[in-house]
This record gives sequence, structure tokens and C-alpha cells, in this order.
Amino acid sequence: MAPRSVAAMSLAIVSVVLCLAGCGGVKETLPARSAMEQLLISTASDRAVAGMPLDDLDGKAVFLDTANLDCYDKLYLVQRLKHAVLDNGGRMAEKREEAQVVLEVASGSLSINKREFLLGLPSIPIPIPLAGTLELPELAIVKAVHHRGRAKLLVSAIDPKTNGAALELPVCYGKARNSNWWFLLLGPFEFSDLPKEAR
Repeated sequence: MAPRSVAAMSLAIVSVVLCLAGCGGVKETLPARSAMEQLLISTASDRAVAGMPLDDLDGKAVFLDTANLDCYDKLYLVQRLKHAVLDNGGRMAEKREEAQVVLEVASGSLSINKREFLLGLPSIPIPIPLAGTLELPELAIVKAVHHRGRAKLLVSAIDPKTNGAALELPVCYGKARNSNWWFLLLGPFEFSDLPKEAR
């Protein structure tokens, strides 16, 4: 094959590769927090609360004390806990002194870990004098972006009359994950354990 033909073919292949490199992407967010971030945190919360043995609250008045709860999406978690109390036959008390059981809630973790992997060439900025910077696109053979939601909840069940334990509740954990993969410049391909209706 003539040198010119080889050069032309090489240029054509490089052009196709550069075009494909910009074809797939993940939109992170439009407001300050993305829907994916909120779904990971709320789903991890759901799963942590689902692991709480609250059967003994049946027929009891319950006051939810959230003074020690400091976390993202606090209002959702509070509502999820109220829902769990009601699902287990309890009823919500308006005041602490009206309750038969007080649930004091704290979070050890309610956040997201992010991890990235790239086999290929990262995006490279090339400074051009008098013109600024040219950003060469990322060339990914294999790329992965993993997000993991983690929840750790501590709930103390207290008898308000004696200030002793009303129930024995374990520390409860929940997790959720969402990953996006690219293979040979194609993607993203999503792998997730979030509820299908939420994605």
C-alpha cells in the first residue's frame, strides 16, 4: 500500500476514534444536587430502616426524637421512620410525655462514595499560545464510574417513664449502588440496584 494511502487511512481512523470519544457521557446534575445522589441516599435510608425490628411497637404511642440526627436528606429519613412505625402498628405521639416509647435517632453515615477507573488516555489540556487551551478528548478503552450510597443508623428505644430501654434495636445498615461503564468508547452502560421505577 502506498505511503499516502497508509497516511490517509491512519488519519481517517484517528478522526473516527476522536468523534466516537465524545459520543457517550453521564449528565451529573442540573441543580446543586443530582437526582442520582438523592436516590442513592434515600434508597440506602430505606434499606437501613427496613432492617429495624419494630414489631414490638404494635399498639404503642411513639415519639420520634431527631435532635441528634444530622445528615443529608434528614426530612426524608424522618418521614421514612414514621412510615415504618405506622407500618408496624404503632401510632405517632405529638409530645414526648404522651409516648410509651421514644425513638432517639442518629446517623453514623448517610452519604455517597465515588470511585473511578480508566484504562486509556485521560483528557489532556494543551496550551496554545495566544489562543487559550485545547482540550483533547478522553480516549477510554474501559472506563467505570461507581457511586455507592451508605447508611448507618442508630436508634435507641427508650421508655420515657423509666428512661430505660424499651426495645433492643441493632445498628442498622443500608446501601445502594449505581455504576456506569464504557467499553471501547461505547457507553455509558448502567448497572444499578436502585428500584427500576426510580431510574
